[in-house]
Amino acid sequence: MTAYGGRLVIAGYHADGPRSVNMQTWNWKGIDVVNAHERRPEVYVEALRTVLPRMPLSVASLQTHCFPLERIAEAFQFAEERPPNFVKSIIEP
Repeated sequence: MTAYGGRLVIAGYHADGPRSVNMQTWNWKGIDVVNAHERRPEVYVEALRTVLPRMPLSVASLQTHCFPLERIAEAFQFAEERPPNFVKSIIEP
């Protein structure tokens, strides 16, 4: 995930339970870990404007499912249960 001597910036965290990391690997690789929990909306909006155009990942590539508005309950169930091959879905009107 991060090269030797690299920097890992934790810019978001879903607080649905504890996480564990291999501290030996982090130490061996000599990485810097930065917690970026900004609470000022103007700061993180500007950061997103700067970073997003540089990211090689498109949001569309994450979409694995599409639901019509009438099936929104099913869409939320998929999001909660995370069935195999599910990453993200969209709801269409």
